[in-house]
Amino acid sequence: MKTIVCFGDSNTFGSHPLGGRHPYEDRWTGRLQGLLGDEYRVIEEGLGGRTTVFEDEIERGRCGSVALPICLGTHKPFDLLIIMLGTNDLKARFNLPEWDLAHAMRELLRMVKAYPFQPEFPAPQILVVSPIEIAPGVSQTFGCFGEDAAERSRRFAAIYEPVAREAGAHFMNAAQYAGPSRQDRLHMDREGHAALAEALATKVREIL
Repeated sequence: MKTIVCFGDSNTFGSHPLGGRHPYEDRWTGRLQGLLGDEYRVIEEGLGGRTTVFEDEIERGRCGSVALPICLGTHKPFDLLIIMLGTNDLKARFNLPEWDLAHAMRELLRMVKAYPFQPEFPAPQILVVSPIEIAPGVSQTFGCFGEDAAERSRRFAAIYEPVAREAGAHFMNAAQYAGPSRQDRLHMDREGHAALAEALATKVREIL
């Protein structure tokens, strides 16, 4: 059996655009499990508001670089780590340049590469997934984002792909397959989760 750990934010957690949470079978992680079948085990590690490496003084406990080593230790051994983060790094209170966004993902990949899986366990492969885009008007539904967040979110693929290649990781752009809902401009609806799961199932089979 191949094991996949999915480390992400609210769109991995399955936040529903109208509030609450999508049922497991509708979330991309649950759909991915169904598409891949019993030869795979998909572990969901999503948290709303999670950043890559930045401490959030308003929403505590959301720093990805703090949670990542715990996640790696909890689920080892596993075959593939999917990282889909970055959206929350665009919150207005962080005010980060693209250089910092790139280096934040680079630091997460460095942490995975440096983690002492071996010699007891093999190191997993890594798939960096640049997140879906944010839709214009997001500041009306989530005041923590400025109106520049939508435009800046379109740059994630260009920022993350070279970082992933540099680290020897695989890469996929989620925005090619899914987008935010019209309701809240940030979270995927049921159809978005389904489309992303289909694309990821193909990518996972290529990798594993």
